[in-house]
Amino acid sequence: MSKKVTFFLTIATLFNLTGYADFAYANACTSINSTVEKLMSRDQITGIAIVIIHNNKTDFCNYGYANKITKQPITNKSIFEIASLTKTFTALLAGIAVSEGKLNLQAPITDYIPELVTNPAYTKIDVHELLAHVSGLPMMFNGPLTEQGLIDSAINIKFTTPPGTYYQYSNPAFALVGLALTRIYKTDFQNLLSSLVLNKLGMVYTGINVTPHYQNLVVTGYNKNNQARGFMKLGIENSAGGLKSNTYDLAKYLQLQMNTTDPTFQQPLAIVHKNYYCLYEDGTYQQLAWEYHPIKELAKKYLPNAENQNISPPHSLPQTCKVASDGFIDKTGNSPGMTSYIGYIPNEKVGVAILASRALQPDVVNLGRYILQKAQVNKITTQ
Repeated sequence: MSKKVTFFLTIATLFNLTGYADFAYANACTSINSTVEKLMSRDQITGIAIVIIHNNKTDFCNYGYANKITKQPITNKSIFEIASLTKTFTALLAGIAVSEGKLNLQAPITDYIPELVTNPAYTKIDVHELLAHVSGLPMMFNGPLTEQGLIDSAINIKFTTPPGTYYQYSNPAFALVGLALTRIYKTDFQNLLSSLVLNKLGMVYTGINVTPHYQNLVVTGYNKNNQARGFMKLGIENSAGGLKSNTYDLAKYLQLQMNTTDPTFQQPLAIVHKNYYCLYEDGTYQQLAWEYHPIKELAKKYLPNAENQNISPPHSLPQTCKVASDGFIDKTGNSPGMTSYIGYIPNEKVGVAILASRALQPDVVNLGRYILQKAQVNKITTQ
């Protein structure tokens, strides 16, 4: 049985804040400017782009530069690597495939990638277990990989835990689901994503590759040593972390998650945002790619794994779990040069997405949760 480590340092203390300025009736950026500027100075972040959605109002907050040398200002069109936020798009594609009767989440992955039967363990690993990080696959394979390289690496894995019993964040798991989806629809991942999601939402800046027309919008990322890093080249693992985007596009994606009226997406999103596995006894659940948290978690300092990868450490799933009906949903992303965050509160009209040009920054997650907390402070402080 796992226990979540609890720290009593609150988000407000972390940011040296004594109050919660209300942004319901003003530009949300005004209420967070000083907080973001302090964070950027402390963590040496060159550029941050933020979109905040509240009460059907969208505010874009932009800070710093796309590159230290050129000093090109960050805008809502600046293109970042969103890394593992990509997984939420893959989960949505899976939800669409289920709603169209093309994919069975409870079917073994061998139904869609039959080569994996060489390792009989895969006949007992369902698609939804891959999308929920409970398949038993490791965090990563040596890459970048071709399709055959992914399959060969997967076959050679020796599983030590039964599926559905142990949490281990896994990029290869999403790569396998991405491969299954491209085989089902007989097209590549970019075309599949464009036709089923991006084109319908008008997300023209989002994709695996940045088109030549938008190259001037690309942001330079910096690693933990403050050295410039280019975008990752993931190959077959693009479905786990290969997308680039900006807050202009993510605002549309966030609105979709929060309050879609499009019947095309209603059933897929319901599939994605079901609480499939309890991660911690406090009522934290794993959805497909996304995590669901009790609302009180907004007030606590976020704790990444030991490598600051902004993911939960591997652990056995608990036997019992509280039910938290009033919670929030979020997802983090990391690359060698960037950190990203997206989250929203389903019962409120508030959501946020943050893109930052510095790798492995837990404070980006803390900032996102702080922004969400500002809309819920009265509830949080009385719990």
